[in-house]
Amino acid sequence: MESLTHLDLTNLGRLPLTPDERAAQHHHRQRQAKADGYAQLIELCRLGEVAMATHLAEQHPGWGYEIVDGTVMERLPPDATRVL
Repeated sequence: MESLTHLDLTNLGRLPLTPDERAAQHHHRQRQAKADGYAQLIELCRLGEVAMATHLAEQHPGWGYEIVDGTVMERLPPDATRVL
C-alpha cells in the first residue's frame, strides 16, 4: 500500500467521456427508461389499475405512451389522428 504522499489526487483513475460516448450513454438511459415505463404501464393495466397507469403515463410524458381504453399505446404527435 502506498503512502498518502505518493498518491496523485489529480488522476481519478478513468478517462473522461467523449461527447459521443456521453450522448450514447444518454440515449441508452432514455431507451431503458422508456422500456421500463412501458413494462410498468402494461402491468398496471393487466392488474386493472387503469387510472393509476393513466396517471403514471401523464407524469412521464418522455416515455411517449398514453392509456386508451385500458391499453398502452404510443402517444401520437398533436397534429396526427388515430384511426382504430
